[in-house]
Amino acid sequence: MESKVVIESREIRMSHGNFVSQLVFRYAGWWLLALSAVAVTGVVFGITVDLRWFVAGMMVVFIIIPMVLAFLYYYYALRKEFYVNMTPHRLLVGENGISAILRIAGQEDPDESGSEVTEREVFFSYSVMKSCIASDNSFVITFRKQCKGFLWFPSDAFGEIDSSGRAIEMICSGIYRYSPHPGQSDDSERSLS
Repeated sequence: MESKVVIESREIRMSHGNFVSQLVFRYAGWWLLALSAVAVTGVVFGITVDLRWFVAGMMVVFIIIPMVLAFLYYYYALRKEFYVNMTPHRLLVGENGISAILRIAGQEDPDESGSEVTEREVFFSYSVMKSCIASDNSFVITFRKQCKGFLWFPSDAFGEIDSSGRAIEMICSGIYRYSPHPGQSDDSERSLS
């Protein structure tokens, strides 16, 4: 069920570093911190006690941690709730949710003027959104547990301050409208629509 478009953003795309930091700190921060502590402990014990501890610490650094990062990539980053952030897109804020219009370039060289560009729409209903978190220069909309993702956009994505304020107000009121009420679980069954 798509909603009437009220506010449209300029074309945006999340930077690679910001994407990786959001992914790691949201879904693997404690795991990577624990594995890093094990690796450092192994290196220190390897230097002071026995060389085998050093080898074990290096195995954690060069085998286990890259496997965790690969798991994050395949399990989380390839979901539509994530790849939308990395693809150039426009956001359309409506009454029932947010549509992301992805700009997907063709297989030809993007420098050529004749390259084919297609657009694909992905709709996110307010019912799957959990919260809107503001940082210094961007906003992150988190999704409920079954969706496992987030939607990022910079503070100036909607242009003027008035339209940005209206867009944020509309998003927050839409999320609040579908937020769980007392006695209702936060993980209630909701679909992406």
